[in-house]
Amino acid sequence: MTDAHLFVIGILLAWLAGIRVYLTVFGVGLAGLLGWVDLPPALQATESWWVLGTSAVLAVAEFFADKIPGVDSAWDLLQTLARVPAGAFLAAATLSPDGDLGTGTLLALSLKPH
Repeated sequence: MTDAHLFVIGILLAWLAGIRVYLTVFGVGLAGLLGWVDLPPALQATESWWVLGTSAVLAVAEFFADKIPGVDSAWDLLQTLARVPAGAFLAAATLSPDGDLGTGTLLALSLKPH
């Protein structure tokens, strides 16, 4: 995959995480586990049964939380705080060439000569 493809995938995952973070993590992990896509090294952890199970349970909880008015507002408030870092993690994990998510990953990729 070219750097441009990885960049687009990273942006797409970050955007999807802003909408439904648990469903995004579940979908990425399932796609990797079933061999539909080759995940970058840092995203291969999403193929774990623990991550798949946890994200599936949380996606179902999010679905039902959206149906109850007071719970929906509280859930959205809490998830607003979780979606941004989750999206940033998914984007950084996609763009990490060696699976190392150090603080300089995005900076190093942006300075990499083409």
